[in-house]
Amino acid sequence: PRVLFVASLVVMLACPQEKPEPELLEGDGWVLSVEGNTFRYQRDTQPLVTLPFDAFVVGTVGALDEGLSYDPYWLFVDDGVFSPTMPPGFAWKTPSVGAIARDGDAYVMTLTYSRGLTATVRAEKAPTGHVRFTFTPAGATVAMLRVKLGADSTEAFYGLGEWFEGLNHRGKLRPMQIEPDLTVESVTSENHVTTPFLIGSRGWGVFFESRRHGLFDVAKTSASTVDVMFGTAEESAAGLTFHLFSAAKPLEVVTQYYKVTGFPALPAEWATGPWIWRNENANQAEVEDDVRQLRDLDLATSAICIDR
Repeated sequence: PRVLFVASLVVMLACPQEKPEPELLEGDGWVLSVEGNTFRYQRDTQPLVTLPFDAFVVGTVGALDEGLSYDPYWLFVDDGVFSPTMPPGFAWKTPSVGAIARDGDAYVMTLTYSRGLTATVRAEKAPTGHVRFTFTPAGATVAMLRVKLGADSTEAFYGLGEWFEGLNHRGKLRPMQIEPDLTVESVTSENHVTTPFLIGSRGWGVFFESRRHGLFDVAKTSASTVDVMFGTAEESAAGLTFHLFSAAKPLEVVTQYYKVTGFPALPAEWATGPWIWRNENANQAEVEDDVRQLRDLDLATSAICIDR
């Protein structure tokens, strides 16, 4: 028996077992690998996003209040006029345990928090060819859901709709709704059109499928984290769905987004011509005079905006 044992040991040492390849989902140039309790998303050989188990955070309360919006913006804003405000009984819960298992063509991460709170994160290849995640809590009264996407600490971030003071959102807090901002002339945050779709300059994008009050902390608190949260409140049991896209060039990520939301229609021909706009109109006579002068001077104009 000793001879057999020694012989077996010699064979094992001489022929070490190969390290198993990480399990993964694959698409057009992208790979979502599962390594321990972490999802890793990359394009070709370039790492793009990491989602460890503790990236999925749940905000709980003792009971939901129908009079509150559970807007996450008010947990972080501190502009000298307003200060951070927590809803009554609110607390962020980070999982203490996370495990990933295969479920058919998908992977499911099971998360355990404290006091009976659990959650699952389902990752699967969507029909349009990208990765779709669904983060679903259970076992507590949930007011907010939060996802922390690990990203490169130097890349730029674009998208999120129409903003006025810059294209790169790195280092910004971006609410997904108009908020009071007493530091600007309009007294509201300059986000006339918000879209929960962010593009990283390394060739990836994320779209959160939610119409709730939301907030993107775009590498402001941490240079390597895009921290996204939504006040899901009474809709929390349905979960929070988000989509990861990738493309060889950042601008091509937009096409992946359109495949989920629908492609925009071409605007009317008049919309692509010169427009005339006054910030303020004194009266009807002023507006009519503007139109008359445009015609008299034969100025090429396809639209006139009548504002406040």
